[in-house]
Amino acid sequence: MPEIIFPEEQEERVDFESVPPGTYLCEIEEVEEVEGGKAGYFRWELRILEGEYKGRMIFTITSFSPNALWKLRQLLHALGCRIEAGKKYHLEPQMFIGKKVRVKTYLEQYEGRDYTRVKRFISVGEKVELGKVKKKEDFPF
Repeated sequence: MPEIIFPEEQEERVDFESVPPGTYLCEIEEVEEVEGGKAGYFRWELRILEGEYKGRMIFTITSFSPNALWKLRQLLHALGCRIEAGKKYHLEPQMFIGKKVRVKTYLEQYEGRDYTRVKRFISVGEKVELGKVKKKEDFPF
């Protein structure tokens, strides 16, 4: 059971507000591999590095489902990765931490609320080296 000490005063937290549509230079702050119902995915947390929204976060996922791999491929290309069709790659979340990428966003409304979604990943000259998988069990999806 956690032990918690509450401060005397605490500001009321305002609901998360989406950033407006635009193109933002971001740093990959966290990547987590998640098991999904039909396919696993990476959950990405990107911190905006410049401009009016500097410090704000953008969240996205890249599914390992064969029909959705286009988004992961687009992100890997933006990070300077060379992807060869038909080859297996070993992807570790920590290999992306601290890398920079530009993202183009749009707003999507869900249950009356706006959410920032990533439309496109754009290269800023970063390079990530991917390890080719030697054994089938090394492949994360």
